[in-house]
Amino acid sequence: LHSFPTRRSSDLDGVIFGITAGLGFAAVENIFYVFQYGGAVALFRAFVSVPGHAFYGAVMGYYLGQAKINKKPWLAVWGLVLAMLLHAVFDTIAQVTGALALIVLPAFVWIVYFKVVKKEIAKCQTESIYLPSS
Repeated sequence: LHSFPTRRSSDLDGVIFGITAGLGFAAVENIFYVFQYGGAVALFRAFVSVPGHAFYGAVMGYYLGQAKINKKPWLAVWGLVLAMLLHAVFDTIAQVTGALALIVLPAFVWIVYFKVVKKEIAKCQTESIYLPSS
């Protein structure tokens, strides 16, 4: 029988909590947008805005986990600032690119995933206390 270490926080917990918070934020924001602009906007937001919020939340949560584990509270603030900046870039792209936003916004969201979030998750997994022992 395999025994697991006593449960303690990991930085991956922060990522999971951040993604959850980002998805909750996206749900509320999407409700407002759909009521304001109609159902046509819902499909685009489902495939672009929802993953975007999850990824921004993952960035925030990564730094929240790092703040807790490394006992550096300023990292939590830094994570919040980064998430807000990513969201602001998304909103700015949506405002200034017009119809081109249909291409640029999905590209931005997935670049955030592949260049930032995926690396943060991989780092969390390598540091996990729950990796099977060899």
